[in-house]
Amino acid sequence: MSITIPPAGEYAIDTDRSAVTFTTRHVFGLGGVRGSFAIASGRLTVAEPVEESTVAAAIDAGSFRTGSNARDGVVRSKRYLETEKFPEIRFASTGLGEQDGEWVLDGTLTVKDSTQPVRLTVDEVAAEAGVITAGAHVRIDRYAFGVTAQKGMTGRHLDLALEITATPA
Repeated sequence: MSITIPPAGEYAIDTDRSAVTFTTRHVFGLGGVRGSFAIASGRLTVAEPVEESTVAAAIDAGSFRTGSNARDGVVRSKRYLETEKFPEIRFASTGLGEQDGEWVLDGTLTVKDSTQPVRLTVDEVAAEAGVITAGAHVRIDRYAFGVTAQKGMTGRHLDLALEITATPA
C-alpha cells in the first residue's frame, strides 16, 4: 500500500480512465462472476488537512457488464437494479482518516432508493504531474439496499474494487 497525499485542490474524475470492477458468486456460491460498472461523473476535493477531503461520484447503473448479455439484462431489469428508473448509483463521502494503519473513506452509497453507510479501504494514492490515481475496495451487501432477487442463486455480496484517475477541475 502506497499513499501519497495529493496537492490540495479540486479534481474531476476522468471517466474514461476510471472504473468499478467487482467479483461475486452465483449458483449457491459455486460459480464466480466478474464484472464492471462505468463511472458517469465524480469530483474529489483534496483539503488541508487531508482528513477534510471529500469525494462524490455517480456510477452508471446501466453500464453493468459481466460478459453474459442475458445475465446483464436481468440485473439491469426491475428484478435487481431497475436502471430505467434509477440510472445512477451514487457515492458521497462523509469522512476520511487513518484507522489501524489503513486509510479509510467513509460515505453513503445510494442504490435505487436505498442509502446505506459504506467504508472503503484506500489501497493506494499517487499524485504526479497534477494527476491523481487512487485505488480502494469495499464489500457490499446487496440485501442492505433492497436488492434481494434470487437469494441463493445470486451472490449476496459484491467485492468492489475502484480504480480512479482524476485531473484538476
